[in-house]
Amino acid sequence: MTLCVYALTTQAPRALRLRGLERELLRVVTMGRVSAIVGELRRAPGNTYERLTLYDAVMHRLSDRYAAILPVRFGTCLTRDELEGILRERQQSFRRALRHVRGRVQMIVRVVDRGPDKVRATSVSDRAESVARALSGSRKSGVEYLRRRAAEATAPAFDPVRDAVRRWIRDERIETRDRIASVYHLIPRGAAEAYRTAAVTRANEVGLRATISGPFPPYAFTEW
Repeated sequence: MTLCVYALTTQAPRALRLRGLERELLRVVTMGRVSAIVGELRRAPGNTYERLTLYDAVMHRLSDRYAAILPVRFGTCLTRDELEGILRERQQSFRRALRHVRGRVQMIVRVVDRGPDKVRATSVSDRAESVARALSGSRKSGVEYLRRRAAEATAPAFDPVRDAVRRWIRDERIETRDRIASVYHLIPRGAAEAYRTAAVTRANEVGLRATISGPFPPYAFTEW
């Protein structure tokens, strides 16, 4: 058996009454002021679409319960000693990261460089694709990849939309792949609908082809 680590939060109560990927009861491991939400599994979970979607559902339930949550990259499995060692050694950075995301959620704008088109409303397929990209991208190369690409990426066509939602942006990450720029914004929880309305309106005004999805837990802004 191994501990599958789902997320980090501030000191959490021990009794969660929530279940994970294999219907296992989730529990809490706390070191200092940081708690890890874990489930005991027989083996590390496979990286499939169904598993990623279920993982996201767990993250949303945890996000609804806690004001600050840091999703851990999908499939992270450790012994209890390993987990406690990481929580102990990275206590300060985890606490800073939790303060950063407290009361905030992630929105995603995907900009396609393929001529003018209308903005598509967020659909179930958009949401699932956003989850898969965020989670699989985090697992493949981590947060540092997003930060490095943010420094390199340029999406000038997105500037008018950014200006329209700037008042809500607390942090931004940009990932580019082929002709698609994925812009991840960390915004206040209560601003999601206002953000979406402003972004869609401005994108339509300037003829920008884009897909806007969210709110999500802050996958692109995690520290692990």
